[in-house]
Amino acid sequence: MRKKLISSSSMPLYKNCAMILRQQILDGKWDGGQKLPSESQLTSEFNASRITIRQAMQLLENEGLITRFQGKGTFVTNKSIEQSLTGIHDFAKNLNRVGRKPSFVIENNSVIACNNFLSRSLDVEVDSCIYRIERLKLDEGTPMIFERLFLPCDHAPELAINELSQKWLSEILSTKYNLPITKVRQTIEPIIIGDYEAEKLGIAAQSLGLLIDRISWSNEKAVLLTRSIIRGDMAKFVVEVGGQFD
Repeated sequence: MRKKLISSSSMPLYKNCAMILRQQILDGKWDGGQKLPSESQLTSEFNASRITIRQAMQLLENEGLITRFQGKGTFVTNKSIEQSLTGIHDFAKNLNRVGRKPSFVIENNSVIACNNFLSRSLDVEVDSCIYRIERLKLDEGTPMIFERLFLPCDHAPELAINELSQKWLSEILSTKYNLPITKVRQTIEPIIIGDYEAEKLGIAAQSLGLLIDRISWSNEKAVLLTRSIIRGDMAKFVVEVGGQFD
């Protein structure tokens, strides 16, 4: 059955196609990871040109709802596992728990002088030495989160790049420097992902995403500031609360 498209000067035909497909995806017509009808099928179903369908699909891809693979077709984006907004988030444990394979790549590691923002966040002196680490987190080999981590050098003297490449930083802090993460505070806000980060994440420039700033403490000591940029198509958070509600 062909879809009835609304012809309106205020809504181009491709946006109308995208609107209908978007609603079907959000309504759960196709599961995450499921293949969508082919371009030819959609052309017939919507009684629209291939150019119109391609424009509609590009719009949905930019929104992170679908993923297109050359030679394989178009699939509903498979959302990542739910991440709790309460407690201490552990990327690796959350993925391992559902049988997925987490990994990471260290993109850059340098030492910078502490600025006013880092001084306030980590309670260290301005101009003191800070490790600045760029890290890409992957879920089953798919880039998911691009991070910049800021760690006072005094907390982890002689931290080597080969260590960072082989172990999660939280594990290094806990086992080598006796700084287990005991508390975190994080803020979350929507952003348009910059070109540099989008390239690292393998997504279109100017895509929607989330910026999470997280300060991690070991007991009463602030030890780490993490600025995480999460792909919009990979972001899914959950909050569980108890009690009675009206």
